[in-house]
Amino acid sequence: QRYMLRSLIARLTSTILHHLHVPSHRRFLILYRGIDTSHPSFPLASSGVVLPRRRLLGHRNPDRHNRGDTLSVFTSWTTCKDTAIIHAGPRGVLLEKKIPQYRIYTTIDEWAEREALVKGAIYNAYVLPVTHGHHSPCTVQSKYLEKNAV
Repeated sequence: QRYMLRSLIARLTSTILHHLHVPSHRRFLILYRGIDTSHPSFPLASSGVVLPRRRLLGHRNPDRHNRGDTLSVFTSWTTCKDTAIIHAGPRGVLLEKKIPQYRIYTTIDEWAEREALVKGAIYNAYVLPVTHGHHSPCTVQSKYLEKNAV
């Protein structure tokens, strides 16, 4: 039922944006992803590439992915750089990418990670140095993401 509701909301959002003459493919959000050295995709991530675990045959249910079944067409990202840094660990990789809104899916954020799921592969993500310490709070983009959940 959630999937059907989310699909309806996506169609309505697309219709509204069409009438406002703002193509949805031109709306972007900057997202972050932290990859620890123990993660199987660490070598690819080190070159700015992120691939879903199952690009073709994976499930397409964002809620299921969020609950731990990551054999999907999604990868997990966050609007909060601090959260990505935590996931990167001390020697991991921090990625940053400006992603079109139509590729971003949200779900109930059970882990308070400000998670955004991105459908499909990502290439040419910026590989940033992992800097630990205090960073600015992550509120602005997260509120935008919650308000515009697909």
